[in-house]
Amino acid sequence: MGFLDSLNNKNKLGKYSLESDKVEIIKIKEVLKEQEECLWFISSSVFNKIWIVSVTNMRLILVRKKLNKELEIKSFFIDEINEIDVQKGSLLSKLVLKMNNANIEFSNVENLYLDKFLELLNTQINTRPKELSKRQAEKQYEKERLEQLKRDKIPYCPKCHSTSLTYQNKKLSIGRAVTGGVLLGGVGAVVGGLSSKKGYVKCLNCGHKWKL
Repeated sequence: MGFLDSLNNKNKLGKYSLESDKVEIIKIKEVLKEQEECLWFISSSVFNKIWIVSVTNMRLILVRKKLNKELEIKSFFIDEINEIDVQKGSLLSKLVLKMNNANIEFSNVENLYLDKFLELLNTQINTRPKELSKRQAEKQYEKERLEQLKRDKIPYCPKCHSTSLTYQNKKLSIGRAVTGGVLLGGVGAVVGGLSSKKGYVKCLNCGHKWKL
C-alpha cells in the first residue's frame, strides 16, 4: 500500500475520504464554518436526487453535481432536528428527519455507514442544551415582537417587519399609527391611521410595497 492510499484510508470518514479529489467533497470543505469539522460521509437519495452528505458537528451538508456540472448545495442545522425515524432494510435503509419546519427523507442509505451516521446525529441531538438554540431564540423574539406591535397598533412591513414605512410621500409616524384606526394589510401587516385612505405603503428598509 502506497503513502497516498494509507493517507486516504486514515482520513476516510464513512464512504469518502477528506482527501478525496471529488468536487463534492472539495466543496463541502470549502463551505465549512469556523470551528466546524466533517465527521462522516454517506451518499443518499434526497429530494429524488443523489447527494453526497456530510454530517458535521453543526449541520448536515448536502452536495450534488448537476447535469450541467454545476454544484448544488443544501444544509440543515442539527439542532433543528427533533426526531429521526429509521426504516432499516437488508442492504439499504431510509431515514426521515423530523425538523422544526419540515420532514426530510433520506433513502438508499448504505447500512455499512448507517450506524455511525445515526450515532453522530443522535449524540448531538441528545446532548444539545435544553434551552433554545440561538436561531430558535431569535425566532421566538421576532414572534413576540410582532405580537407586541399588533397589540400597540404599530404598522410594520409584511416582508421584513420593519416599522419604517411611508404612505405616498409622507412618513407614517408611530404616534399616528397608535392613535389612528387599525387596518390589517397584506400578509397580516398592521397599518394604523390609514383606514380612510387608499394608496400604497412602502417599506423604507426593504422597499416592499403593498396596496391598502
